[in-house]
Amino acid sequence: MKALTGLEQVARLRSDIEMKKFSIFRAKVVAVQARLSQLQDQLRGYYDVPAAFSLDEARLTNALTVETLQSIAREEAHLQRMLPAFEMARAAATKEFGRVQVLRQLGEDLDHQRDLIARRRM
Repeated sequence: MKALTGLEQVARLRSDIEMKKFSIFRAKVVAVQARLSQLQDQLRGYYDVPAAFSLDEARLTNALTVETLQSIAREEAHLQRMLPAFEMARAAATKEFGRVQVLRQLGEDLDHQRDLIARRRM
């Protein structure tokens, strides 16, 4: 039982480490997604004007559009590069969390069996 408790403690520590790694990746992914959303809103705002554009306004809007589209492309590429590591961190955190749950359940099962054996001896 002591060995199982020790294994559960080690598993819990590993799980905590993996959950923290996953949390860091998740925060980065959420930040990139927020920037993408902001850039897309900005892009929509360029053309969401009630009045017609003058020639100078159209040139400015087109220049801003190109710059914003390039920023969107960079952010999307950055997100795509991050996703494999994000998925690996998620899988590792899930695996380690599952290991803790299995060890905890094993401990509970052993306690239950021990109680049953003790009752039968009475």
